[in-house]
Amino acid sequence: GNSARRGVALCNLGGTLSAVAGLCPHGAVRFTGGYGVRFDGKVICMLHTSVFDPEDGKSIEGPAYDPLGVFDVKVEGDQVYVSKERKSS
Repeated sequence: GNSARRGVALCNLGGTLSAVAGLCPHGAVRFTGGYGVRFDGKVICMLHTSVFDPEDGKSIEGPAYDPLGVFDVKVEGDQVYVSKERKSS
């Protein structure tokens, strides 16, 4: 999928940013804007409580078993840049 169309969710992992696809692969809930995500070191979909690792996108707990796309993040000063292409798995 095109990250520009679907958006990404930025996760702060103890000061290191990670970017994951902004849409849950199971229920199509948007993570962007904080509605569909709860973050406690993990990305958790609020619809069916699927849990994902924000560093590699892997599903930790279902019902979603497909991974999230993960994107490279670069920080320069106060600007955050997210790659357009998913990282290779």
